[in-house]
Amino acid sequence: MTISHPFSRLLTRLSVGRKLMLIYLLDLTAVIFVSSILINEKFIAIDFARKEIAGNATSPACAMA
Repeated sequence: MTISHPFSRLLTRLSVGRKLMLIYLLDLTAVIFVSSILINEKFIAIDFARKEIAGNATSPACAMA
């Protein structure tokens, strides 16, 4: 059985250590990507909470007028 796909040929030429390093780097990029999405979502939530606090601080002043 011959392997005709160029990516498969590249993988067969790599040593086991290089294959493991490739797997590790691909997993690491996925973790970094998901972490950045979660961190960004937390910053959005913090910004929303700050706006809510600012809105609550001005709300009693409007009620008294």
